[in-house]
Amino acid sequence: MTMRDFLQGLSDSGFLVCSLLLCVSCLYYVVVKEKTYRLQNKIFLFILLNILISSVCDLGNSVIRPYVGNNHFLVMLQEGNQYVYFILHTLLSPLFCFYIAVVIGAHYRMARRYHLAYEAPMIAAEILVLINPLTHWVFYFDENRNFVRNKGENAIYIVS
Repeated sequence: MTMRDFLQGLSDSGFLVCSLLLCVSCLYYVVVKEKTYRLQNKIFLFILLNILISSVCDLGNSVIRPYVGNNHFLVMLQEGNQYVYFILHTLLSPLFCFYIAVVIGAHYRMARRYHLAYEAPMIAAEILVLINPLTHWVFYFDENRNFVRNKGENAIYIVS
């Protein structure tokens, strides 16, 4: 591991720890203030939980990356963390859009057929991530256990 890799890992970990602390603080505030009765607050809580779990998965991968090698348990943990991260990360943009639509009232005024058109891209992106272990269209780990982004990731970002 070079000094550059070490510093990059330290920087990434610092960002992830900050996001964890921020999410925990916001979750605590929302739950303590008992602001969970409205749909928009429930969506906000889900967004915070999404970010919290994504950060834990990504932080876990940052910590175990130097030690993975040929350890089967760490290989499975790394791939599992990455898989969960992508499932949740793909939901963030649609969740935020849904949250805004609920806050401004557009969700309630939208006809039912528009709901399906609104949700179809998110469903397609999630399916792409869910079948990734079989297809490796979104990401994979090469023979040296390096994370490789594939063309499916571009499709996910276009959908977002």
